[in-house]
Amino acid sequence: MELKSFLGHSKNYISANFFLKGLTFLTMPIFTRLLSPSDYGVISIFTTFVGFFSIFFMMGLDSSINLYFFEKDKVYDEFLGSNIIFISVTGSVITVLILLFLNPLAGLISVDKSIIVYALISCILSIPITLISSYFQMTQNSRKYSIYNILKYSCITILSIILIVNLENSKYLGRLYAELCVSAILFVVLLPQLLKLTKFNFNIKYIKYTFIVGFPLIPHALTQIILNFSDRIIININSGENDVGLYAFAYNIGMVINVVIMGMNQSWAPIFYGKLRDEKYRDIINLSPKFISIIFSIALLLIVFSRELVIILGEKRYYSSFEIIPFVVLGYVFIFLYLLFANYAFYYKRNLRISLFSMISAAINIALNIIFIPVYGYKFASVSTMIAFLILFLIQYIDVRNYVKKSNLIPLSKFFFRFLILLAGFAYFYLINLFVINFALELILNLIVSGFLIFLIFSYKPVIFKTT
Repeated sequence: MELKSFLGHSKNYISANFFLKGLTFLTMPIFTRLLSPSDYGVISIFTTFVGFFSIFFMMGLDSSINLYFFEKDKVYDEFLGSNIIFISVTGSVITVLILLFLNPLAGLISVDKSIIVYALISCILSIPITLISSYFQMTQNSRKYSIYNILKYSCITILSIILIVNLENSKYLGRLYAELCVSAILFVVLLPQLLKLTKFNFNIKYIKYTFIVGFPLIPHALTQIILNFSDRIIININSGENDVGLYAFAYNIGMVINVVIMGMNQSWAPIFYGKLRDEKYRDIINLSPKFISIIFSIALLLIVFSRELVIILGEKRYYSSFEIIPFVVLGYVFIFLYLLFANYAFYYKRNLRISLFSMISAAINIALNIIFIPVYGYKFASVSTMIAFLILFLIQYIDVRNYVKKSNLIPLSKFFFRFLILLAGFAYFYLINLFVINFALELILNLIVSGFLIFLIFSYKPVIFKTT
């Protein structure tokens, strides 16, 4: 019965995640034909600010809710009420500070101050749905969780298209207005539901709990934002919104591999943790090549067909960005390899080290972008991100080797040969694009080469250990 429940909820969460990511991917041909690269860039910067502000407004409350719900002798309504009062006070202070320093902040990152204000409003309006979503998740109401999130982003997408089509100038405002409108409606609908779960009897012990559980995760969340979005801010400062739009478009295509990685990791993690608990280390080692082969094959296809994907999903103004995609994909392959070994760290509760390694990776990414984007242009941001993700993987792997016996760890030999095949596909992509050849001929060559390389990935047979 528990297994059936687990699979049912997993299906709802994964389906919702794939729907939302798929919606973004499938609507790219529409938005790239309605929006200029500059408009696309402004929307990307707006999204960056919403994510950044949300971390500080929530103060880790969404994470602490997830854990507190399972505490013994919990008083959930008082816990929620106390923390809502707390984040309302801190949020008010943050809002005042942002508005006081609005002009210098907008000038520093070369963006219109209205974008920052819209992002601030969107962040505030999204708080009820974030808290309600956490509650649904903990009460195993995955159906409502999925419905609310699918409804929100479907409505934003449809309304965005309608508004963009009807706007003559500053078409990016259609996307911003749509998000503000939908968020405002959900705020009005969900706030009464949230208040029913809440008792405003302030108790400092509940704030301390959130500080202990949720607050330490803020640096990790910030580094994820920095790793994924700081490049857009630095590009905007150096070369403007048009290059941000080109970069964001290509990056979003490359990030498709991350949707697959995260979805499969959700399925892999329970199996992995169960095998670790039962000390069936050889089972993990023998199962991992299948997981690795699937991810590497999808990555290979995205790399080899990068130019074709840009032509299908974008408009001519976006075509020049296709060279970014292979670096983005390769970067997320390193994230996949990082997760293979970070799962060990999560199991052995090395969370502080995970945050530290993420911060190191983010710092390297920012430094490389600041130094090289002014010299080589916006396309180098994909290279710096790939390097940062590679270093993140290497640091995590070296650290895990300090507390997991080498014989119990997934060996590098399980993916090294397959990775070389992936690099061959990477090299082929840039080699074939040195020559101007017929599009149909290139497509045929891509199919033959990718098919052959994927065959090699799956046919490679390392030494198989007997399971215990």
